Amino acid sequence: MAEEKQKPKKSIWKKIAIVLTVFVFVTVGWAYYDGNNVVEVSYTADQIGQKVKGHIVKAFDGNAVAIWGVIDAPAENVWKVIRDKENFEKFLPYVRKSVVKKVDENNYEQEQIFDFPFGTYQLKHKLWYEEKPNTYVSHWHQQQGILEVNRGSWTIHKAGNKTLMEYKIRFEAPWIPLWFGNAYMRQRLKVVVKKLREHVKNIEETNPEYFKK
Repeated sequence: MAEEKQKPKKSIWKKIAIVLTVFVFVTVGWAYYDGNNVVEVSYTADQIGQKVKGHIVKAFDGNAVAIWGVIDAPAENVWKVIRDKENFEKFLPYVRKSVVKKVDENNYEQEQIFDFPFGTYQLKHKLWYEEKPNTYVSHWHQQQGILEVNRGSWTIHKAGNKTLMEYKIRFEAPWIPLWFGNAYMRQRLKVVVKKLREHVKNIEETNPEYFKK
C-alpha cells in the first residue's frame, strides 16, 4: 500500500496572523458601533450605586461622551474639588499641569498641558460656572490647541449626603475618527470617577480643613 502523503501543517505564524486579523476586525467593528451608538439617557444616584455608567449622547452640537458616577461625599465638597482646577492632574487622565487665571467672578481662563498617548500638547480653555439649587455646573470650551473640538462640562448633583457626578465631553482630533475617539474615551474616562472618589476621600481623611476654606 502506498504511503499516504501527509498534508503540510499550517505554520504557527499563519494561525497567529488569522487570530490577530479576526481580533482586529471584531475590535474595530465593536468600536465603530459603540462610538456611534447615541442614546438618550439620564440616571439617579440610586440607579447607579457604585457602578460607573458611560454612553454616547447628543451634547454641545454633536456626539459627546457622558460618564455618570456617585461620589460618597457631599456635593459641596466635590464641587470645591472640581473648581480646584490647578490640581486636576491628581485625578484627571492625561493632565500634567493646569494654570487658571480669573477673569471675573464666574469666568476663568485655563492653560493645561496634556500628556496624550499621541504626544504632549498645551491647550487653552475658557471656563465658567453655574450654581443652581441642588446642582453645580462647570463648563469649558477650548480656545486654543491642537484639538478641533474640545467642549464639556462637569455637573454635580446633590443626592442626600452623596454626589451624583455627570461628566460630558465632545472631543474631536484631526487624526482620529470620531467614532473611534468616542469609543476609546467612553472606556478611558470611567477612570475619572474612581480617581475622583479616591481624591475626595484622601482630602477628607488627611486635610478636612480644605473644605472649610
